[in-house]
Amino acid sequence: MSQKKSLIHLLGSCEKHEFDRVVKSYLKEVYSYNRVINTDGKDDIGLDMKVLDASGCTYQYQLTVQKSSTAKEKNALKDKIFKDVQKAKENCNDGYKNILFFFYSYPLTNKLKRDYKREALKDYEIQLEIIDANQIAEEAEDLANLKKSIYSLSDISEFKTSSFEDGKKNHLIYDLVSFGKTSEIKLEIVKAYILQELYIRTSLTSKDIEQSCTTNFKSSENNVFYNKLLQNLYNVEQKILYDKKSKMYSLTETTRKEISNTNEQINIEESHFVNQIGAILKENNIGIYNRLLLNIL
Repeated sequence: MSQKKSLIHLLGSCEKHEFDRVVKSYLKEVYSYNRVINTDGKDDIGLDMKVLDASGCTYQYQLTVQKSSTAKEKNALKDKIFKDVQKAKENCNDGYKNILFFFYSYPLTNKLKRDYKREALKDYEIQLEIIDANQIAEEAEDLANLKKSIYSLSDISEFKTSSFEDGKKNHLIYDLVSFGKTSEIKLEIVKAYILQELYIRTSLTSKDIEQSCTTNFKSSENNVFYNKLLQNLYNVEQKILYDKKSKMYSLTETTRKEISNTNEQINIEESHFVNQIGAILKENNIGIYNRLLLNIL
């Protein structure tokens, strides 16, 4: 699954209070608004959110997480949008601009967005800007903090009992590498481990790398094995750099970015997995077992 599709799936699993956080992050990262408050309630004059920054305080903001899969749901969504458009028109009498930003946690077709924008302008004199899951996901691909706010929705860190940095000795993959003779699989695993170590610790000497591998893989390979492997990563694959003065290895910028993107994608997939489990449990009225099941997994 692509990163964009994963982000869209996560947005679609949002509850209202979670989507509130995403929209706040969007307004901060895309428009540089730092003072955003929720106003959803009886006295919200039709606005779900307000920006207190001077440059955005007269624009109007609405959001929803209601589905639009069936014809009935699509009609309900349209009703919601144009009720908010009507409120936006009324708010213009109180000093607000005729611009309504409408955030939606699911994707909409470009045609539907164009039709709604045309109708809002023609019948209500309101400039409607619909920011759906597609647009939010596209922006998030280039904005790290927005992306983080989306895939942190499931609070997956609460359920992680180990990570690449912690509990390494208990990881089954290290035991696998400890067995038998050198093989292509073993080499690839050790190379991946070295690259991850350089990603975490920035720079290491060949002795540091050898010691870390020996400790975590419980192996007894000689330094020739590691020197050849590092030379391959440096000369052939060109994934690492070598500083002759400090005798330290480090990642190339390209490799560091590749690992960062991979780690982010893993977080997104994990968060989506957690949210899907929670949704299934809730549908079957056993949501109270969500934490227990995730701890087991």
